[in-house]
Amino acid sequence: MLTKIKTITQSISMNVFGNSFQMRVEHDNEFENGRVFLQVVYQAPCTKTGETKEWHGRKWYLSKHMTDDEIVKTCYAAFKATVEHEVMEGFKIGGVVLFNPHVDYQALLDCSANEVSRGKTEKAEVTDNNFLELDHPVKGKIKVPARQYIMNEHQQFAVIAVDFSEGIELDGHVGFVYDCLGKLENQQIIFNSQIVNSLMNDEWDFEKYPNPEIVIINQL
Repeated sequence: MLTKIKTITQSISMNVFGNSFQMRVEHDNEFENGRVFLQVVYQAPCTKTGETKEWHGRKWYLSKHMTDDEIVKTCYAAFKATVEHEVMEGFKIGGVVLFNPHVDYQALLDCSANEVSRGKTEKAEVTDNNFLELDHPVKGKIKVPARQYIMNEHQQFAVIAVDFSEGIELDGHVGFVYDCLGKLENQQIIFNSQIVNSLMNDEWDFEKYPNPEIVIINQL
């Protein structure tokens, strides 16, 4: 069986964004002639240190009754899961991994009830519900469209129809620190989609303000 699976996997190539992945096929050594498993092996930078290392995905055990089709599609599932793992680790806010795949499930259960609720969104800086007053270096006081959403107990993100490259700055407020993430179009795809969906629900004028600034508001 091992020889057969290795023959099948030898014709499989796995590449994404210029990175190559290999498929390891071995017997589990816990028992003599143990079950055969697949495991994706690849080189990638560590998200914490930046050092390039060899990484191994989880083991995918195979049944001796599996067809060639099932083996190939299990290889695909293993590859997909490995790439998704890297995507989760690569998505950060303020340098912190937001969807850390290594967080213990008990810790996730502890925060499971912390759901986002628009009804509880506090718009401390937003006036008339959907506008924010800012100081423009040339125009003086301006009022611009804005939306604000709760992320967790200590963080919110704001969407502001303004261009910070014009020299506009957010006023400091006691107890808050602002992280400007840049334009909507520059956000990673998952966060971008979440923002767009929230704005569509709030009837944001994308035709007039297609590329607002995104700001994380951290409560001290």
